[in-house]
Amino acid sequence: MLLPSPARILSELTGPPPAETLVVELWDAWAFAEIDSELALVRWWEAAEPDRAHAYAGYCAALERETQAALALETQLRLTNGTVPAAA
Repeated sequence: MLLPSPARILSELTGPPPAETLVVELWDAWAFAEIDSELALVRWWEAAEPDRAHAYAGYCAALERETQAALALETQLRLTNGTVPAAA
């Protein structure tokens, strides 16, 4: 039985991720950021008066993270015309 060369294995491990993997990772990042934003919004709504300013700041930060994650996903989808190239 022939084994792949170490150089081939290493290049597969260190090479760029397939486009499909990148889209999935960016989608996950956006989805988690969106959930975090929702939870931060609820914390802001339910915060007692002394804590409202901090809760609002937390919500703004979560919303910014969600925006950045959505922009990264949008950029990747635009680069691939909304599709994932077929694997070689």
